[in-house]
Amino acid sequence: MMLDPAQLTRHLIDLQQKSVLVVGDVMLDRYVIGAVNRISPEAPIPVLSENHTSMTTGGAANVSRNLAQLGCRVSLIGLVGMDNAGKELTRAIAQIPQILFTPILCPNRPTTVKTRYLSAGQQMLRVDREITDLPDEEEREKLFEQASLLMADCDILILSDYAKGCLGPALNRRLIKAAHQQNIQVIIDPKSADFSDYRGADLLTPNLAELKRATGLTEDSLSAIEQAARDILKECDIRQMLVTLSARGMMLVTPDSACHIPARPCEVFDVSGAGDTV
Repeated sequence: MMLDPAQLTRHLIDLQQKSVLVVGDVMLDRYVIGAVNRISPEAPIPVLSENHTSMTTGGAANVSRNLAQLGCRVSLIGLVGMDNAGKELTRAIAQIPQILFTPILCPNRPTTVKTRYLSAGQQMLRVDREITDLPDEEEREKLFEQASLLMADCDILILSDYAKGCLGPALNRRLIKAAHQQNIQVIIDPKSADFSDYRGADLLTPNLAELKRATGLTEDSLSAIEQAARDILKECDIRQMLVTLSARGMMLVTPDSACHIPARPCEVFDVSGAGDTV
């Protein structure tokens, strides 16, 4: 199966008319940028002279921002701590008018924050502040009830899993079932090594490392990747899988066909958000 650019263009135009519900691990991405001119006398590490700090949406919030920029109407649900990072994240999302954000406030967990330290375009260090435990029963119920309410006005459900605690197997099953009862397609970006956690999804979008973890795949050939993906489709009742292959592009696999979409490699310093964009 070959990629038809004209067909892809039509799909992107159609996407602009869609209403998308995103449920998953929202986070705040913080960037500390400066210059390195010396090595610390305390240890063999560079000293970063901070010039400025910026903050933006991360995780499921970044997925939502990308969808909004494609022209979709987006509803977003995620867990947010009752902290300054939660307020900063909420403010960042509020700057994107196409996104309706419904945070589930969690007094006993912090907002997930990834802080990256950069100099001369190179990422030197990343520090994560997070709790990856599943939320309590009350928070899960609030999330499911809000998602069920918003499904009445959406065309597509995206479950954006970063293994930060928002989504678990039981909640996934309930959300997938509720969406299919309303004829809503479900797209999932997986993080669990057990793809049966996403049973019944319409489209799964793992990267190659995630596919290898889930299947035990050791080969890197396109034929082996295609077969491993197809085995998962059958085993987990998933309709399609889009496997991202870094510099080799991506592969869309269905039960009876496959389409390899090659990439045009270029030099990059920071791949943050690449999976969100896919």
